[in-house]
Amino acid sequence: MRSWWMLLVPAACGLWGCLDGVTSKTDMVFDSPANGGGPPVATFAAVQTQVLGPSCALAGCHAGAAYPDLSPSRAYASLVSAASSAGYPQVTPGDPAASYLLLKLTGGAGMLGSRMPLGAAPLDSTRIDLVRRWIERGAPND
Repeated sequence: MRSWWMLLVPAACGLWGCLDGVTSKTDMVFDSPANGGGPPVATFAAVQTQVLGPSCALAGCHAGAAYPDLSPSRAYASLVSAASSAGYPQVTPGDPAASYLLLKLTGGAGMLGSRMPLGAAPLDSTRIDLVRRWIERGAPND
């Protein structure tokens, strides 16, 4: 039922240049026939291109000297098993509930400061789910 619009969105975006941070159809978080119709495997590359790059690793936010540095060359080391300012690990591989990154993206109880991204609309559930599934997979650097 959803397949007709899945063809329309990439075609329209090709004409009008939308979906910032999505570099190809294969990067999009949609159902994949390759894994029985479920979402594609959540990789760190997808998290970087769909979440961190367009929403976090920006000037004045988490790029360069800002902590944690989520620029492409530093994001993985700044997140996986690194401590947050609240004392929790930023990302605990295999355990989304113990990962401060997910707490900040969802506005969960116990976080310090504001929900991320600061000053912008909250991330949609598809992108938050991508981060959650990547952490559940063990947060591999893939």
